[in-house]
Amino acid sequence: MNNIIFSKLSNAFSQGQLLSFTQLMQGEDISKDRLQESFEWFENITNQIFIKELLEAHTSFEEIIIHSPHNIKIKNGNDKSAPLTLSPQELQLSYEILASTQQLAWNYNEPLLSFSYKNRYRFTLLHHSATLGINSKLFIRSTPDDQITVKQFSSQSQANYIGQAITDKKNIIISGANSSGKTTLLKSLIHQLPIDQHLILLEDFHELTVNHPHCTHLIENRKNSAKTLSAYCSYVLRMAVDRLVIGEIRSSEVVPFIMAINTGTQGVLSTIHANSARDTIDRLTLLFSIYSDHDNIDFIQIEKLICQNIDVIIYLKDKKIDHMIEVKGHSDQRPLYKQVNLGQS
Repeated sequence: MNNIIFSKLSNAFSQGQLLSFTQLMQGEDISKDRLQESFEWFENITNQIFIKELLEAHTSFEEIIIHSPHNIKIKNGNDKSAPLTLSPQELQLSYEILASTQQLAWNYNEPLLSFSYKNRYRFTLLHHSATLGINSKLFIRSTPDDQITVKQFSSQSQANYIGQAITDKKNIIISGANSSGKTTLLKSLIHQLPIDQHLILLEDFHELTVNHPHCTHLIENRKNSAKTLSAYCSYVLRMAVDRLVIGEIRSSEVVPFIMAINTGTQGVLSTIHANSARDTIDRLTLLFSIYSDHDNIDFIQIEKLICQNIDVIIYLKDKKIDHMIEVKGHSDQRPLYKQVNLGQS
């Protein structure tokens, strides 16, 4: 029976219609017991009950990857989860319905989709058409815990140093590898910002839940050119910003971001992928050179511009502060910086 209603559900959805369970069961002769079984199956697909059960069963994890119904990896040691009761086809349809409920496109032409789920998790869907496999995949990450503080990433002296840098409205970049804790540390730093100042928070998708009375929180919509991170960075100068936070610098937003802080904007916080604090300067310079339409600006000029406007770079490794540098400027065609050497107390 589930094969029959799956076919009806799938066909209707492919035509842009999500049928209710009552609509699906019209004209079907089924016993009461089987009816309950089919309803639970329907809820599992359309409301992703399997995801809710997975999150309830694993309350602490770095990442959950659903490779297929029978291959679910819990990235917290070598734990694996029990297989799902859905077939690959049913799982694919459930993902498509999930994307639809977020009012987001996810298909052959747009195979990668990220979004916030219940303000606690970051979901990334990878469409099977972009891989060599036959299964689409779901990646789940926890968003930062409100209770996490800077001290959990650092020594007391490091925490004191960062706290003073925030008070002094230094422009701070947090860098590190994937899953190093950048977003979590960023959120803990946001909690230290003065509540009487206007905070502008920019994200490509909602990941940071901030309790700040004077916060303007903007989320990117890449389908609208007026709602991209790049556009938002350009708007900042018109908004009387006291503190600017960008969830992560990845691409074209780096140009208006650097230009914004070059006009005197202070108290900036952001994150970026990099291999060290020093490499962060190279990474920012490279992104600026790629996305800037100013062909007359060479690499050294861009690097100089960045070094004049970034004050502190914090590098994370395994969710701990590995090292920090203070950027002092630029001279003799190279960045000037010094290592922040603090005790472990």
